[in-house]
Amino acid sequence: MEGARVAAGSAAQLRISFRGETGAQSSIMPLLVAFMKIPHRTSMLTAHLIDMRNYMPAEHRSLIAAVESMPSIRAIASKQNYNAVLDAMAEFRSVHYAWAQEYINRRTDDPRGTGGTPYMQWLKQLIDETLAFKID
Repeated sequence: MEGARVAAGSAAQLRISFRGETGAQSSIMPLLVAFMKIPHRTSMLTAHLIDMRNYMPAEHRSLIAAVESMPSIRAIASKQNYNAVLDAMAEFRSVHYAWAQEYINRRTDDPRGTGGTPYMQWLKQLIDETLAFKID
């Protein structure tokens, strides 16, 4: 909601802006990314994902921050198990990508998604970077 005005007392009005609903407001994938230490390339996408944390419950933000500060398990993890988690994350993201293609992208000429972002490009980037982090 862009630039909505709400009453803030007797005659005063306050202009506020909200982001559109988006899956980026969920804390599940950011928590997994933090735990797996997936190094997503710094971009407008990663800035957007960090901003979306402002729309999460405070307890979720705190948990993600705590997990981000933990050491990486990558060096001590079983290659098979670590890669299986990354594969599952990429599969989840691939299903999301396919749904976005089918139910949004195919039906509009607007390249922006429900969160106001170039979602198809960004969703693909997340899939690629998740798979690229697998242990060889």
